[in-house]
Amino acid sequence: MKARGETLSQTEIEALLASLPLEDGGALAAEPASVPAKQARTWDFRKPDKFSKDHLRSLLALHQNVARLASSALSARLRASVTLRVTSVDQGLYEEYIDLLPAQSVVSVVTLKPLEGNVIMELQPELALVMLDRLLGGTGAGVDSDHEFTDIEMALVRNIGRTLLECVREAWTNLQEVDPAIVDVSTSPQLVHICAPSDIVIIVLLEVQMADHLGTISLCIPHLVLEPLMQRLSAQAWVVSNRRHSATPQTRAQIRGNLRRAQLKVTAVLGETRVTVEELLQLQEHDVLILGAGAVRQVRMRVGNRDKFTGTPGLIGGRLAVKITDVQGDDDGNN
Repeated sequence: MKARGETLSQTEIEALLASLPLEDGGALAAEPASVPAKQARTWDFRKPDKFSKDHLRSLLALHQNVARLASSALSARLRASVTLRVTSVDQGLYEEYIDLLPAQSVVSVVTLKPLEGNVIMELQPELALVMLDRLLGGTGAGVDSDHEFTDIEMALVRNIGRTLLECVREAWTNLQEVDPAIVDVSTSPQLVHICAPSDIVIIVLLEVQMADHLGTISLCIPHLVLEPLMQRLSAQAWVVSNRRHSATPQTRAQIRGNLRRAQLKVTAVLGETRVTVEELLQLQEHDVLILGAGAVRQVRMRVGNRDKFTGTPGLIGGRLAVKITDVQGDDDGNN
């Protein structure tokens, strides 16, 4: 031990350094830093991820809109309560999707022009038979799962498919204007080839509840079809595209055309009178009600519940008619 104020010689310094613990490579050991261990990520070169989580979330929101529209469209078409719900949106291989389908299933090959490539819309056979039974006036009960589809039934299945594709067209508007069309319908999924077996596809599974029947509808969309839309499927672009846009002149013209074809009820009021409920209940055959109008006078004509025209009653070819003599203005001054 050196006394205070004395210095160490070079030999003593080297001996002191040599006594310290060293790391590999001869460096002085430092106190280990707390570095979090990185988790290894599994990468399947045979099935790489071509769609990010943002893409999948956007596709989920897109097809939730499809399900909502299809629920209303099928309920009106089949005159029964139909509810569709998206259960999953995931990516996988095309061959895996085909292997998961039943040996007999209603598979429609669909184009989404102007996008390149085809997609698949698959309808569970039991669900298709229930829908066909309802479409033909039945109750949808007691369908035979081993039933083979006839040509007429396949034509009706195409019709149901077109109803679903109209919902796809409307829901995809914010992403891309498409014109869906069925190019082929088959009952053998193994014979349908829209892309290579190892191609990545998006698989959308829809659960269909129709009365006491539960079935599925699935969509298979190859990556080739969605590749031009990948930038639009990002979260930010999807929010922007879903904002309301001002109507174009073409849209306004289409709306006006649809309104012009709408049917309205027109009623001619020849006269009116008041009776009590008691008098109404006591009315019998051959009773006469005196209206508060003369035999010949102008009558009011109503469109819906609003007075719109006045006219003169008469006969044309033995049928009652009213000749319009005046047009009444609306409250805002427009005819």
